[in-house]
Amino acid sequence: MYALASYPYRCPVAPEARRAKVKLRHLLYGKKPHVYRVIYEIDELRQAVWVLTIRHGARRKLKTSDLG
Repeated sequence: MYALASYPYRCPVAPEARRAKVKLRHLLYGKKPHVYRVIYEIDELRQAVWVLTIRHGARRKLKTSDLG
Protein backbone atom coordinates (compact mmCIF):
# COMPACT_ATOMS: atom_id res chain seq x y z
CA MET A 1 0.00 0.00 0.00
CA TYR A 2 2.91 2.36 0.60
CA ALA A 3 3.68 2.28 -3.12
CA LEU A 4 0.47 4.25 -3.76
CA ALA A 5 2.32 7.39 -2.70
CA SER A 6 4.71 6.95 -5.63
CA TYR A 7 2.46 5.25 -8.19
CA PRO A 8 -1.19 6.07 -7.43
CA TYR A 9 -2.40 5.51 -11.01
CA ARG A 10 -1.12 1.94 -11.23
CA CYS A 11 -4.42 0.49 -9.97
CA PRO A 12 -7.64 0.35 -12.00
CA VAL A 13 -10.71 2.49 -11.48
CA ALA A 14 -13.12 0.85 -9.03
CA PRO A 15 -16.33 -0.46 -10.64
CA GLU A 16 -18.38 1.40 -8.01
CA ALA A 17 -16.79 4.68 -9.05
CA ARG A 18 -18.20 4.47 -12.56
CA ARG A 19 -21.75 4.42 -11.22
CA ALA A 20 -21.10 7.09 -8.58
CA LYS A 21 -19.18 9.29 -11.04
CA VAL A 22 -16.34 9.65 -8.55
CA LYS A 23 -12.67 9.09 -9.34
CA LEU A 24 -11.97 6.14 -7.04
CA ARG A 25 -9.43 3.41 -7.58
CA HIS A 26 -8.92 0.08 -5.88
CA LEU A 27 -5.94 -2.04 -4.95
CA LEU A 28 -6.16 -5.74 -4.20
CA TYR A 29 -3.78 -6.53 -1.37
CA GLY A 30 -2.80 -9.88 0.14
CA LYS A 31 -2.80 -13.52 -0.86
CA LYS A 32 -5.81 -15.80 -1.19
CA PRO A 33 -7.88 -16.35 0.89
CA HIS A 34 -6.88 -13.17 2.75
CA VAL A 35 -7.35 -10.60 -0.01
CA TYR A 36 -8.35 -7.06 0.87
CA ARG A 37 -9.63 -4.22 -1.34
CA VAL A 38 -8.18 -0.81 -0.64
CA ILE A 39 -10.48 1.91 -2.05
CA TYR A 40 -8.70 5.22 -2.44
CA GLU A 41 -8.95 8.63 -4.05
CA ILE A 42 -6.16 10.70 -5.59
CA ASP A 43 -6.01 14.37 -4.58
CA GLU A 44 -3.92 15.97 -7.33
CA LEU A 45 -4.06 19.43 -5.78
CA ARG A 46 -2.45 18.30 -2.52
CA GLN A 47 -0.48 15.51 -4.20
CA ALA A 48 -1.94 13.02 -1.75
CA VAL A 49 -3.69 9.68 -1.74
CA TRP A 50 -6.69 9.31 0.56
CA VAL A 51 -7.50 5.75 1.62
CA LEU A 52 -11.28 5.66 2.09
CA THR A 53 -11.82 2.07 3.17
CA ILE A 54 -10.14 -1.31 3.45
CA ARG A 55 -12.49 -4.25 3.04
CA HIS A 56 -12.14 -8.00 2.88
CA GLY A 57 -12.34 -9.10 -0.75
CA ALA A 58 -15.21 -11.53 -0.07
CA ARG A 59 -17.52 -8.77 1.14
CA ARG A 60 -20.20 -7.26 -1.06
CA LYS A 61 -19.42 -4.41 -3.41
CA LEU A 62 -19.14 -0.94 -2.00
CA LYS A 63 -22.26 1.21 -2.27
CA THR A 64 -22.23 4.94 -2.91
CA SER A 65 -23.80 5.52 0.52
CA ASP A 66 -20.82 3.75 2.15
CA LEU A 67 -18.50 6.50 0.97
CA GLY A 68 -20.02 9.07 3.30
